[in-house]
Amino acid sequence: MARRLTQLDEWPRHPTIDTFDTVVSDSPRWSDGYWFCIGDPDGQCFLLTALRWYPNTNIVDGYAICSLADGRQYNLRVSRRMRPRIDDLDCGPLWMEIVEGLRTIRLGAHPNDAGIEFDLLWEGAAPCWDETPGVRHHVDGRVSFARSNFVQLGHVSGHITVAGRRFEVGGEWVGARDHSWGIGETGTGNRPDVAAPTAGAMIQGATLGAFGMRQWALVRFPTRSIYYWFHHAADGTMSVFASRVDYPFDSGQEG
Repeated sequence: MARRLTQLDEWPRHPTIDTFDTVVSDSPRWSDGYWFCIGDPDGQCFLLTALRWYPNTNIVDGYAICSLADGRQYNLRVSRRMRPRIDDLDCGPLWMEIVEGLRTIRLGAHPNDAGIEFDLLWEGAAPCWDETPGVRHHVDGRVSFARSNFVQLGHVSGHITVAGRRFEVGGEWVGARDHSWGIGETGTGNRPDVAAPTAGAMIQGATLGAFGMRQWALVRFPTRSIYYWFHHAADGTMSVFASRVDYPFDSGQEG
């Protein structure tokens, strides 16, 4: 595949001699993208939406899921070829704009058959937390997980329309987001390049040691943002625990 210059290549940020059209791994599981969840304090409307790029399979995909207090859920799923429109942050009716990195983002959905439309301004409530700074896992000498991600809580304004019902977003509405990239630990699936599983391992997914109870939470208070997650494994051990408190921009307080 011939390499392609992208708009990011204009910036003096190259970590290698390659262009931003390529990534360091040839794994088809390598991806990079965003996840947002947005809701009102009264529980009338809850929105989940995401966009993700897969450079080694030349795919962009995304979704929007909206649930209302009447118990109904509305779903939108989209995909497209990534190249040549690698610089465009959209997929079908879903779109986003990075207004100021790590602080301000616009995201939305144009009118579509699923009946989910929105135009939202995301403003970070506190600095992003670098939750998974380049974590790698190996199984039998093979990379099974190599991923980074950061998370952030924010203030959201704009509007959401679902099945003809319009919700004005602002005030006490809360948003949480995640930006992750790398190789996710999502199970073996039907990939033809997978070696024989380790004795006793679970085919089509995680090993028994990965089962248990997991909680990942982001909570926004007026004067601070709190993040925590843990995994209570099947053998009774607390295999993962992490937490973070951050304060509003320009507060002068360190997280």
